[in-house]
Amino acid sequence: MYTVHKITDLPYFDLPTSLTIGNFDALHRGHQHLISRMKKKSMLVTLVTFSSFPEKPLSSIFSQKQKVRLLEMLGIDNLLLLPFAEISSLTFDAFLDEIASHFSSLHLVLGKNSFFGKNREGNEEKVLAFAEQRKMQVEYLPLITEEKETISSTRIRLAIVRGDFALLQKLLDRPFSYFFDLSSAHTFFSSPYSSKLSLEFSLKNQTPLPSGSYEVFVESGENHVSTIASLTEDRLQMVLAPDFISKGATLQVIFCSKKRKESLFLQNTKDLYV
Repeated sequence: MYTVHKITDLPYFDLPTSLTIGNFDALHRGHQHLISRMKKKSMLVTLVTFSSFPEKPLSSIFSQKQKVRLLEMLGIDNLLLLPFAEISSLTFDAFLDEIASHFSSLHLVLGKNSFFGKNREGNEEKVLAFAEQRKMQVEYLPLITEEKETISSTRIRLAIVRGDFALLQKLLDRPFSYFFDLSSAHTFFSSPYSSKLSLEFSLKNQTPLPSGSYEVFVESGENHVSTIASLTEDRLQMVLAPDFISKGATLQVIFCSKKRKESLFLQNTKDLYV
């Protein structure tokens, strides 16, 4: 996946390209449907999303690194990670003109009720009128529902806060998980009598699950293991064998079920692993 942080760093692509714009903070079923549609329409799939936000944003559902990893897994070819201020300061038509100058052919795919550009003026009516003038193809997809309610980031946040893994599976079309780089872990031995390592990761600024202890499935490359993760509002801790962990690896922690309400952490680390 080719990633840039400035529009001017984007090269010229002489291939039919589908493009979409949005936060994509959950990459839920609606987002996946939109990306799947883009793949069917064009040879290249380009996604524009945000690398920074205004003051006091909503807590992120996932970290930016996790979002980028998921976008790569979903088959995005070009990713533009732009500061929110850069998009919100440009009028929607100026933004589209600048983006379109890097592609020989552009097919814009957006979800219903989406807005972008200065003062959120880039609504469906205006974008369609602009596209007609520029001979640009535009498609607005209907919102996806689950149990007669629209799938949205707000709904997913509420499910996370409740720890409703069954609903999260339906909304995300995958188990709820976090990705962590081992380089960001605070590492220490779980006890003086154990060779296992206790890993602690920050969940700061991410939507928190309820505090407690959870059965999880951890993947790192081809390695995988079941263990127990303990959560508080802003951190996760679990114990793994050193030979499971490789330098520079990324861990995917998949949540299966809640084991108990208490957060175990270091006061009883022998119960943190199975």
